[in-house]
Amino acid sequence: MTQQPYYDATTYTLRSSLAFLIKRSQGLVFDLTEPLLAAHGFSQVQYSILAFLRDNIAVNPKDICREYRYDGGALTRVFDELRERGLLERDRCGRDRRKVNLRLTAAGRQAIEAVNPYFVTALNRNLSDFSTAEVHEFTRLLSKFNSNLQSNLDAMRVLARQRRGPPRESKTGLNAICALSETSLVERQLPWRT
Repeated sequence: MTQQPYYDATTYTLRSSLAFLIKRSQGLVFDLTEPLLAAHGFSQVQYSILAFLRDNIAVNPKDICREYRYDGGALTRVFDELRERGLLERDRCGRDRRKVNLRLTAAGRQAIEAVNPYFVTALNRNLSDFSTAEVHEFTRLLSKFNSNLQSNLDAMRVLARQRRGPPRESKTGLNAICALSETSLVERQLPWRT
C-alpha cells in the first residue's frame, strides 16, 4: 500500500514520533515493574532473559543481546548470575562447539512462572483504560509496525551487502547500513521509497 508519508520534516517533533512513544512506553514499563521484580529477587534484565528463553525469542547470548539491545559484556555477567542461581544452563552446540545456547532449568522455569502473575498484573493495571478490542488492535498495529521495520531493515542489509560486501558487525550491526546515503536509497527504489 502506497500512501502519503505521515510525518513532515518541517513539522516533525520527537514527542509525536512513534519510535519515541514506544521507547518511552518501554522505559515506563521498566520503571513500574523493576521494583516489583526486585521484591521477587529479579532485575528487569534478568526477568527479560528468562522470558526470552521461555518464549523461544532468543536462545543464545548473541541473539539475546541483539534482541534486548544490550551490551554483550554486561549481559554475560547477568547470564553468569542466572547460571549460578541455577536458573539457566549453557549448552554447547553439537555441530559447532564454539556456539553456546542457553536454556531454562526446571528452577528457572518455575521462577519465571512464579513472578509472571505479578508482572502481568502490573501490565493489566496500565491497560485498564483500554477495551479488550483496543488492546487487540494496539497489539496488531504494533506487530504490523515491527514487521514493516524488520522488512525494511532486511532490505537495507541486502543493499549494504550488495554495495560494500558483508557488513562488519558493530554493537548495532548496522555500521555499513548507516553509511548508506538517502540518495542511494532513492536511487535503488526500495519499497518504502516508491
